[in-house]
Amino acid sequence: MKVRASEDHFVKVREIIKDLVAKLEADAKAEATRKGYCDENMAKSVADRDAAADKLEELEAQLSALASEEASLTADIATLTQQIADNAKALNEATELRQEEKAANEKTISDATEGKAGVELALQILNDFYSAQGALFACCDGISCGIIGSGHPHCVEGIEACPLGASSPPR
Repeated sequence: MKVRASEDHFVKVREIIKDLVAKLEADAKAEATRKGYCDENMAKSVADRDAAADKLEELEAQLSALASEEASLTADIATLTQQIADNAKALNEATELRQEEKAANEKTISDATEGKAGVELALQILNDFYSAQGALFACCDGISCGIIGSGHPHCVEGIEACPLGASSPPR
């Protein structure tokens, strides 16, 4: 029994050692699986982080470019706004000048129309007066009928108005 009892102890010790080795191997295998999982996830996380950092840099570059473009466009807007104001001012000044010129032209036309009416009336009065006088106002050359229609430098009408029908007045 003694031998048997000592053999039993060794068997138990061997079983405990086998169990410990099996447990350690299982722990090592689990650790390896866990480490593999962690390594895999760590690599994926690092890749995601790097991709996000690259995307962030790209977006910051776009933001910077857009801010620069915004500043440029703001300056363009200010310049164009000033040009619009200058053009509006020039347009108003030109409109005022045209209105003044229009008023002056209308006055000139009015004066000319009144003058024309006055000249036509004076011509009619002179024509009536000198036509009634007949040969009394004949020029010294004896060809024409008077001052009106005589072709004389003082006449205001042509030879057609001469009642005597002189054909070639002196010039």
